Amino acid sequence: MAAAKRNRSAKTARGRGEKPPAASNRQVLAEVLCPPRTDGIERSVLVAPTRRKLTPDEIRERAIPAVEAVVSEACRWGALGDDWTVGDHRFLILEFCPAKGDGLYVQLWTEPDEPVIVEACSGAWTPPARKYIRAPQRAALRALGYEIGGRARNFEKRWTVTSPRQARALAREFVDILVDVFGYRGRQPLGMKYFSGGRTSREPIFEGLVISDVKRMLAIAGMSAHAAGSRSQTESAGGAGSSSRPDGEASSSSLAIPRGLKRRLLEVDKPFPFLIELVLNAKTEPLTYNGLRLISPIDNGAGLSDGDIVAINSQMPCGRIQRDSLGQVMFMLELWLAGVTVGWFVSMMKSWQDLRKHAVRIVRRVRRARQASGALDTEVVDPDIDLLDVDERPAARPRTVVH
Repeated sequence: MAAAKRNRSAKTARGRGEKPPAASNRQVLAEVLCPPRTDGIERSVLVAPTRRKLTPDEIRERAIPAVEAVVSEACRWGALGDDWTVGDHRFLILEFCPAKGDGLYVQLWTEPDEPVIVEACSGAWTPPARKYIRAPQRAALRALGYEIGGRARNFEKRWTVTSPRQARALAREFVDILVDVFGYRGRQPLGMKYFSGGRTSREPIFEGLVISDVKRMLAIAGMSAHAAGSRSQTESAGGAGSSSRPDGEASSSSLAIPRGLKRRLLEVDKPFPFLIELVLNAKTEPLTYNGLRLISPIDNGAGLSDGDIVAINSQMPCGRIQRDSLGQVMFMLELWLAGVTVGWFVSMMKSWQDLRKHAVRIVRRVRRARQASGALDTEVVDPDIDLLDVDERPAARPRTVVH
């Protein structure tokens, strides 16, 4: 529907026998045909066909104003943040067909703060066009500074476009190539293809999360959370209810939780038990945090030395293994929460599950090897280094932060 409206707008603006539109109308036309973001490639007719063959001067008079308008709009980026972001790009193609299926075109690719890549059809990827691009045409393109290059093996060169004057000069060169090199005389419509997009999606972002945000996003990820220790009095850290599984894997209720942390802890039971600690206060009203620490017990620690823990950490691509004050082995991952989306949070929960599975496999492999050798863990565990807040942990202890 949007493309059809643009087609009608273009045909109305440049109908048969009409004069070129005024400058204000050209700007409106350009904004309609070249929006800041498109849903796929937009196709439209930029210059309507004529009943008779025009002279080069006549076709220039018809085509230049419209081509200047769309080239200028496509190359105008504005300010970082307000108008564009890293990864944004656009391409614009102007094409006519001397015969059915024989397309001749010029095109540009533009990115913010980069030279514009400009190309003219060579026929390398469009064999039907080769009969129109022979030695005289190739010589004319080379005289304009174009050389064969790029993946499509088109005639290519770079333009610096940082002002309206430079954009207009590029547009006029496009028309010169279409008219003087490819022989465009107006009998066929001058079509346009346009795309504007990027490698980012425009989702709402969070500059920090409150506890209720985290719980809702966990639910979207297929998890449910509750306040730490709220399921049972016996689930308080280190209490009589602490337990471990037959395979040596401990439950989250058996973690040693220092006093004062519970108000910013959430407990998740499925798909495996883990705690979420909210850290790095961003705002007090509402109470907002810029960091999460994910903590999951994965082993009761029997038969693992501190040297084993160091060796296991060296095999982890992300996150870290450490003991708590009860000697349990935990897997931990820390995440920053500034400028994040719901989609990012859900994907991080999937990555957290994958990393945790990887940690469990490594720990169990090392644990079985230690048990098979008959070696016992006799080293002293430091009880004061587990589960401290970021600012309280010794600076020499490594931390992994995922952005």
